[in-house]
Amino acid sequence: PLGELAKPQVRALAAEHGFINAEKAESQDICFVPDGDYAAFIARERGCTFEHGEITNRAGDVLGTHNGLIHYTIGQRKGIGVAAREPAGSDDGDLSPEMQRLMEELQQCLDDEDRGSLSKVCGQIAKIQRERGREAVPASVREKAVEAVGLLLPESLAELVGFLDDPDPDVVDAAFDQLDTFLNDTTVGDNELSAMLVALSKVIDNEDSLDSMALAIDMNMRNSAKVATYSQILESGTDAAVAKMKESIADLMEVEVSELPSNPKAIKRQLEEWLEENPDGDDDADFYKGVDD
Repeated sequence: PLGELAKPQVRALAAEHGFINAEKAESQDICFVPDGDYAAFIARERGCTFEHGEITNRAGDVLGTHNGLIHYTIGQRKGIGVAAREPAGSDDGDLSPEMQRLMEELQQCLDDEDRGSLSKVCGQIAKIQRERGREAVPASVREKAVEAVGLLLPESLAELVGFLDDPDPDVVDAAFDQLDTFLNDTTVGDNELSAMLVALSKVIDNEDSLDSMALAIDMNMRNSAKVATYSQILESGTDAAVAKMKESIADLMEVEVSELPSNPKAIKRQLEEWLEENPDGDDDADFYKGVDD
C-alpha cells in the first residue's frame, strides 16, 4: 500500500534516504519469502512435514520418488529429479494427453522465457476454444497460460487481455492481477504506457481492469501524457472505457461528470486548456521516463 504516492515517488524517496533496494527490480514472488522457497517457509512456520511418494508415468511405472506434492506444480518439467527419454512433467491426472501437452508447452515457454513459442501455444488454445467452446480447455490450463503471459509482459499483453472475459472467475482474477501489476510497473515510461493503455481501451470492458487503467493514468503519468491518453481513448475506446475516462477527467477538473460536454472534441479542448494551466514540471520527463527508457 502506497497511499497517495505513485511507485516512482516511493522509489525516489527510498533513494533519497539511502535504501539499498530503491532500484530493486519488480518481483511477483511472495514478499516475506525472499528466497522463493515457500515450502520451507510453510514447514518452518506451521511445523508440518510433507509426505514423500512415488513418481510414476501414465502407465503406472515407478520412475523415482518425490519430497512432497507441495514442491511441484502442474506442468512442471524441471527440477523433478527423474531421468527419462522423454521430458517428464507433473500431471493433474484429469487432463487429456492433448491438454497435458499444452500444459507442458506453457511451462517450457516459462522455463525458456520464449515469447515466440508462447504466442503460438496461446494461438492453439484460442483455436480450440473457438472450435469447441471455451470449456474445451480446462481451467488449470487457462490459469497456466495466464501465468505465462503475465510473466512475459509486455510482449504478451494481447494474449493476457483475452483471459479477462474468461468464464472461470479464478482465471479472470489471475489475469487481472497480472495486468494490475504490469500497469503499475515503474520500469515502463509514461509514453510507452500511454500507447499500451490506448490499445487496451479498444478491447477492455472489464470494470476492475478499467479501474486499474484509470489509476495507472492518474498515478504514473505526467500531465501531458494524461491529456494525450484521455483524448485518444475518448476517440477509440470501448463504451465502458470512454465512460471510465470521463469519470477520471471529471475528477481531474474537479467537476461532476454531468458537467462535461457531450461532444468528445469539446472535452479534449477543455483538457488542453487544463494542461495550459497545469503544465509538466521541469523534472517530470526524467521522473516518468521509466527505468530502461
